Amino acid sequence: MSAPQPCIHELRRSARMRLAASGHSSAALEADLLLSAVTGLARSQLIARSDARLSRLLPRPETETLVEQALDSLPASAALRVADLGTGSGAIAAALAHERPEWSLIGIERDAEALAVAALNVEQLRLNNLDLVHGDWSSALATASVDAILSNPPYVRHDDRHLTQGDLRFEPAAALVSGEDGLDAIRCIIADAPRCLRPGGLLAIEHGWDQGPSLRGLMQARGLKSIETLSDLAGRERVTRARYAHQNNQHLDQRPMT
Repeated sequence: MSAPQPCIHELRRSARMRLAASGHSSAALEADLLLSAVTGLARSQLIARSDARLSRLLPRPETETLVEQALDSLPASAALRVADLGTGSGAIAAALAHERPEWSLIGIERDAEALAVAALNVEQLRLNNLDLVHGDWSSALATASVDAILSNPPYVRHDDRHLTQGDLRFEPAAALVSGEDGLDAIRCIIADAPRCLRPGGLLAIEHGWDQGPSLRGLMQARGLKSIETLSDLAGRERVTRARYAHQNNQHLDQRPMT
């Protein structure tokens, strides 16, 4: 007989402990944001249903890599405009909005139901520096309107065997699959990034462990500079980022991306 699945209260406590041990100053809030992204529940619902048991696991650490690199490489006190493409329930954008009150976040999502969940989370967290927009990737962004673009888009190949295993069997295909090679959404984001980014702007995308070379090639072909790939906690290539080069890069802090 298998062990019972953990309840929401146990997951929240475990996530808080893990984040606190990693040095996060707002571990409780960030744990709830990440759990909201996984469960689709607003923070108030997580609290109200604390005894409910879930079949889903704690959030993957890969997305923490995407958030952490933004916090580390962008100036905390600057009035930056940061876009989260495919924001889903808003976990990434909300975490950044909370950690960086001087920044203005915009979360863009084409799925109306996911956007509704994000709106509930933003309302519960009282984040005044985060706007949500219904749109398809960067099509809602004006030219040269943001200092950074982050995205955790679908990046699974259509024939990936993992789609028929575990919890992935119950996930909407549109949230996971992106064409034959898993790169359709990523191509779209990279292609339009130079139009949307301000001089020196940052583009950072989460991707599959074996897709780093493809992203570096796509970014190079699009004229982006300072291209590098970061590994997740398991040592797998997980986030590739680059800068939009321009002669007058004074708006952003051009510190090395380490």
